[in-house]
Amino acid sequence: MQEMKERWFGLSPEGWHNLVIGLLRDRQYEVAMDKLEQMRSDQIQIQPWLYDIFTYQLCEAGELDEAFQMLSYRFEHGRQNISPSLWFYLLDKFTSEYHVRLRVSCHLADNC
Repeated sequence: MQEMKERWFGLSPEGWHNLVIGLLRDRQYEVAMDKLEQMRSDQIQIQPWLYDIFTYQLCEAGELDEAFQMLSYRFEHGRQNISPSLWFYLLDKFTSEYHVRLRVSCHLADNC
């Protein structure tokens, strides 16, 4: 990455997605979240599958509050892109961890 910066090469939108996936694979969640925020600020269209994978990884890491924040962002910015299977997975994960916040929000959204 550093060499690309030095040579003035930028990442394509697909390259940004691959970078975030690689960071998630390496369990570098904070760095991946920073890159996702950079993608948003650079107005790069983020594919729904990247949000899905990020959410699943956060849940598996026990970062339910972060997963909820990501879901909230997605809900506020285009709820049609949230698959029913993701809603069900999150409901299952949150209830098994006794995390009440998602159940209340999901009920209020009438989307579950």
